[in-house]
Amino acid sequence: MQLKMSVSNAFISAEALKENTKAGTVALLKTDPENGVWEISFDVEKESRKQGLGTTLCKTVLNLVRRTGKENVRKIVAHTDHANAASIKLLSKLGFRESEEIWQQPLGETCGLIPQKWELPAD
Repeated sequence: MQLKMSVSNAFISAEALKENTKAGTVALLKTDPENGVWEISFDVEKESRKQGLGTTLCKTVLNLVRRTGKENVRKIVAHTDHANAASIKLLSKLGFRESEEIWQQPLGETCGLIPQKWELPAD
């Protein structure tokens, strides 16, 4: 498995490649610079699931943020559908907690999902 990293001031991503084919990705994006809020998103290809790849990718990016001391990281958030048990399990394993705050979907976005917002407080 090969891991490709991309880092900028407002974006960190990791992509896992298995035999030159994308197996999974994770991205951390600075969404609210004034309040130190970053958002994490992840995706693991169906044939690479249940092997710990999502956990490895997320931990890699989160550890990089902690090690490099990205300025003003006060909170990391994630959004998932309430029925996505695998994502909820991964977020819980990483230390995220379900937020009391209601996630407002962007105007016009109606995908039929019941969204949940998750937060990982800064250490």
